[in-house]
Amino acid sequence: FLTATGGWRSADRSAELLGRASALAERLGSPYAAAMVTLASATVAHLQARHYDAMRDALDAEERFASTSQGVWWELQTSRTVAAWASWQTGEYREMQRLATRYYADARDRGDLALMTNLGSVILPHLALAAGDVTLAREQAQEALRQWTPRGFHIQHAASLFSLGHADLFERRGEETVRRVDEAWPVLRRELQLSNQIVLVMFLDLRARGAIEAAARARDGERTRWLRIAERDAARMAKEQTRWGNAFAAVIRAAAGA
Repeated sequence: FLTATGGWRSADRSAELLGRASALAERLGSPYAAAMVTLASATVAHLQARHYDAMRDALDAEERFASTSQGVWWELQTSRTVAAWASWQTGEYREMQRLATRYYADARDRGDLALMTNLGSVILPHLALAAGDVTLAREQAQEALRQWTPRGFHIQHAASLFSLGHADLFERRGEETVRRVDEAWPVLRRELQLSNQIVLVMFLDLRARGAIEAAARARDGERTRWLRIAERDAARMAKEQTRWGNAFAAVIRAAAGA
């Protein structure tokens, strides 16, 4: 899992480790080990932005854990988180609604705070935005933050921040999106969240989109400043040399030149 946070920078090493783990699980003949390899494959795919692969493998891992093992709540929670987050990234909103309804009800019944927070920080707010309810989206992202530990800055904090940034964009408040990301950037770096390639590129893209929105509503002098921010972040995304990051960067550059 740690190696995979490098995204495409560490793709070869991730593939090598997955291959070794798969061979070991096969030699052991352990259903649990096989399910863990499937979950690891889903996580690697998610961190490389191969979201359809991530959703497929995460759902497979969930089924394997549920049918072959007991006392595997962390494993189920992680499988469900990856599946739900991948459904959001692919834009499969019907699947996202289906998974959110089933997973959140089960997590609430079991008192699974981690899964409730993972869904509440990303999935529920974006379902609300898709329905046009920005107030509910903000409430859900903020509630996810309130119920999580205030110590440190975890992926749950980053996910809620990302959802709040999208709520700002929904209301065409690009300046607020940029401010929100700028204020969080030092802690994102300090807590090593930006060492995770997918987190880095997503926050660069979020800030760049905020700057584009701000530029669209700014006077001429201010417009240039906002466009410089967008173009700077597009260049940083392209520097990561990922196909999906390059696509994000191309969209930002096209918007900045429009």
